[in-house]
Amino acid sequence: MAINFHTHVRRRLANDRVVDGVTLTPREFECLKWTARGKSPWDVSQILGVSKRT
Repeated sequence: MAINFHTHVRRRLANDRVVDGVTLTPREFECLKWTARGKSPWDVSQILGVSKRT
C-alpha cells in the first residue's frame, strides 16, 4: 500500500511533463494521460469539457 501511495503522490506532485524531450503543456499532458488509460478522443473531450475536434 505504501508503494502505491508513494507512486501516486510522485505523479501528482511531479512538474516534469517532458515526453521524449518535448515539454508538454498541462492540457497536452492530461490528454496524453487519458489516452494512455485507453480513453477514446470522444471520451477525453467529454472529460475535459471540449469538443471532440479540439
